[in-house]
Amino acid sequence: MIDYNPKVSVIIPVYNGSNYLSDAIKSVLYQVYENREIIVINDGSNDQGKTEKVAQSFGNKIKYYEKKNGGVYSALNYGIEKMSGELFLWLSHDDLLKESMLEEHIKLRSMLDKPDELVTYNFHQDINGKNNLINFGVEFNEPNKLLFALTHSFPIYFCSLLLPKKIILKNNLFDEKFIWADHKLLVDLAFNYQIVSIPNILTLKRVHSEQISLQSKYNDVSNLLHTNSALCYAIFAYANKVKINQRELDTISILLAKKGYFLASMCGFYHFKMDNSIISNFKLLLLIKFFTLYKVFKKMIKRSISKIKFIAK
Repeated sequence: MIDYNPKVSVIIPVYNGSNYLSDAIKSVLYQVYENREIIVINDGSNDQGKTEKVAQSFGNKIKYYEKKNGGVYSALNYGIEKMSGELFLWLSHDDLLKESMLEEHIKLRSMLDKPDELVTYNFHQDINGKNNLINFGVEFNEPNKLLFALTHSFPIYFCSLLLPKKIILKNNLFDEKFIWADHKLLVDLAFNYQIVSIPNILTLKRVHSEQISLQSKYNDVSNLLHTNSALCYAIFAYANKVKINQRELDTISILLAKKGYFLASMCGFYHFKMDNSIISNFKLLLLIKFFTLYKVFKKMIKRSISKIKFIAK
């Protein structure tokens, strides 16, 4: 075990989050590991100063910044510019950390080679204490399993990750063009760095009515497809490095097409009040869209992995 005592910067982006912000900050202050800083970024809250009042009540125990509203990824990037620590942790303003969270991450990293070049993460759970685990971890020892996990869903909650600042900078921070910039960055991390898991629940995730609405999350079909395409390119770029067969690649393209189909469905049915005849036509349009997406992604596969030497089942 090496002598390893890096400073951890915990960045908390918040927008109109006065109801839960105090608990999130306290969960960091109560950490056993003491070499850390708390950076709260107020992303243009318009709640009559309530969020600011909560943050300011902690005085010099935290670093507090205000900026014009630009979204969570804009706030995170702003916080990364201000951080003085070597390691970065994103904490949602409504989530909590267990007291040993940072300590367990640092202890694990100290036992591994090149701790400044790897990512560590822990399991997380519903904050209400229910038995339903939101995440029970994924083993990334086989590249093919990782590909399927990433195309089907995102198995890691970003607020459970601890990673070096230099890795984020090398990957150009959070790309604010994408609705799911954390997913895109996660794909890049999974494909280029070692991710080591801690099999303990150390992050508590709160699900509540004040979170971002479905409408605001899915209000731009072009951005959704842009994000899906970016993930597709990242996945297939990685596919060039491993041996996977044609059947697996075909399955991946179907999963991506399904994902695009689902997102478009959510957008369409949420934004438009439609009678039965219009719904039938819309469903037909979505069905056509699914097959179109499938063909597009399959062409991407062939273009991206033309040099792969396939192996037989």
